[in-house]
Amino acid sequence: CAPSNLPSLLCGNSIPLNLLRKVSYYNTPFKPFGASDIMFNMPLTLHEVEHIARLARLHLSPEQKEHYRSQLSTILDHIARLQELDTRDVPPTTGGGLTEMPLREDQVRPSLPVEQLLSNAAESQENQFKIPPVFD
Repeated sequence: CAPSNLPSLLCGNSIPLNLLRKVSYYNTPFKPFGASDIMFNMPLTLHEVEHIARLARLHLSPEQKEHYRSQLSTILDHIARLQELDTRDVPPTTGGGLTEMPLREDQVRPSLPVEQLLSNAAESQENQFKIPPVFD
C-alpha cells in the first residue's frame, strides 16, 4: 500500500505516530534530541516493541514483532539523522507553499442508491448505518 521506499509499517496495523513520540531509546518520555544526543544504530528491543503494541492495542505475532522492531528502529535512526540538519535559517512554513486553496463550484450529481450504499453494512436501520453505541 505504501511506496517501496516507505516501510510497510505505515500500512494496515500501523502504530500511531503519537505513540512513537512517547518512546525513546531509553524507555523514557520523548524529548527532542540535541546535536550531542544523536545516536545511530540504537535498535529498539522486543520489550519496547511489545510495549508500543500494547499501547496501540495490537496483537502481534513473534514474526511481526521482529519485523516492526527493525522498521521502527530504522525510522528512529532517520529521525535522529534529521536532527543533525541546521534549520536556523529556514523560515517556518505551513500548507506546503499554497497561498490559496483551489476551489470548484458545487455541482449537484446523482449519488448511489441507498440500498446499494447499505448493501455491505453490518447493520442498518431506517436507511442509515447502525453502529454500536460509543457510550454505554
